[in-house]
Amino acid sequence: MPLSIGQIIDDRYRLTGLIGAGRVAVVYRAEQLQLYDRPCALKILRAGADALSEAGRFQREAALLMRIHSPHVVRIIDVGALSDGRAYFAMDLLEGQPLSALLTAGPLPASLIERALRGVLSGLMAAHAQGIIHRDLHPGNILLVGEGEACFPVILDFGLSREAKDHAELTTMGALIGTPTHLSPEQLRYAPIDARADLYALGITLYQMLTGAAPFTADAEVPAEVRPLPEILRVGWQHLRQPPPLMGLPPRWAGLLARLLAKTPEGRPASAQATLALLDAPEILEAEGRAAQAEAQANAPATPSRQAPRRQRGRARALLIGLLGLLGLLGLILKLTTD
Repeated sequence: MPLSIGQIIDDRYRLTGLIGAGRVAVVYRAEQLQLYDRPCALKILRAGADALSEAGRFQREAALLMRIHSPHVVRIIDVGALSDGRAYFAMDLLEGQPLSALLTAGPLPASLIERALRGVLSGLMAAHAQGIIHRDLHPGNILLVGEGEACFPVILDFGLSREAKDHAELTTMGALIGTPTHLSPEQLRYAPIDARADLYALGITLYQMLTGAAPFTADAEVPAEVRPLPEILRVGWQHLRQPPPLMGLPPRWAGLLARLLAKTPEGRPASAQATLALLDAPEILEAEGRAAQAEAQANAPATPSRQAPRRQRGRARALLIGLLGLLGLLGLILKLTTD
């Protein structure tokens, strides 16, 4: 039975408006009746969701979120079930706009970048301290609450999050899960992941805040033999093989991005806390940034010579086969979930 605005849920909440809807759940603005109509957000599993998969993931999201305590992570205040058995959980009602909405206007001011980056790192510290990996961090899952100097980020949507100790089992399920522009190389390889996969995604997000665009996209410049590949594979190839474009960025940010976007977890900072420490060492980051930019300039490819079409097609086919094998897929399957 569909829900309607004004409906009473579980004798505890009154729905007052729609905030957003995803494939698995719907988020409503609501009032908590037993606490003098306190405003809150209610996330309710959609009718018909697969009880063995989506419902389990939904309940796992609530269980994991309840373990994280940080002003930079959305807070769950209650859990329950509707009369038809569908699960729901109540969260603090946060007024703001997603980081993705701000990025439609282009790069962000330096002060906001610094504040947003430090806040997200603080939220990741709290999650990682509980052994929880977000796995789908991107600007659409970061809410900027408040305005001006009082603005601060809150990480949303832990629907794809997992405990690090569970990830070995979860990588055998036959599908990559996440947002293609923010997947770490180890996620693409089906390798074990840890908290440093979230740091890679944060590096992509930092690049977006600095430039207004992601570093690896289907429209980015790639070698001629890569261009014939499907869009999703062109993006995957860049995550796996192409260095981030650091030229033109302030050296401090170039140095941090060179670390966060390292192709292996070992090349990245060890933790969110270590990344925060790097932010407080600008002289180190500036030196590393200048060195990374000098290396990028030295390694800039010359204009490629024109290849015979047959040879080019052959290289493209070989690269396609190799990349599909590297990703562990016969056909790339991505479950994109943005509840």
